[in-house]
Amino acid sequence: MDLKLIKGLLTLAVCTALGACVPVYKTLQPYAEAQVRNEQGQPLESAEVVLISSAYPYGWEQFRAAAMTDPAGVATFYKVKDFRLEFFVIHGAQEFFWNWCVKSRGYETQTTAFGNGDDFEAYPTFVLKPGDSTACPEPRK
Repeated sequence: MDLKLIKGLLTLAVCTALGACVPVYKTLQPYAEAQVRNEQGQPLESAEVVLISSAYPYGWEQFRAAAMTDPAGVATFYKVKDFRLEFFVIHGAQEFFWNWCVKSRGYETQTTAFGNGDDFEAYPTFVLKPGDSTACPEPRK
């Protein structure tokens, strides 16, 4: 065989192997329960809790889910998983991370700003202070 042909076939094989896509079953949203209380420790019913799912490599928001707290002050979010195709090239895989936004009329809105999934707390307790409620941050465009 010609040396150029062998090099060409080897290069093609390496590029195909490195650029191959693989199906991955990813957690897009974890199971989570957020407790919302006032400063006296009493549960806040009907507070809006938003779970924001974002993904690297760019850190952009993928979607958000909202739930209202029950009489015990708990908002529940169910796990969402999906098959994704990921490529073995730069910026081919998505790593998900999550943040919270909690608001209730007459209380200051609380948000988190985690930058990766390791920092996320799936069972947080938010203690809201009296104040002006503001809208949750808009997704980055």
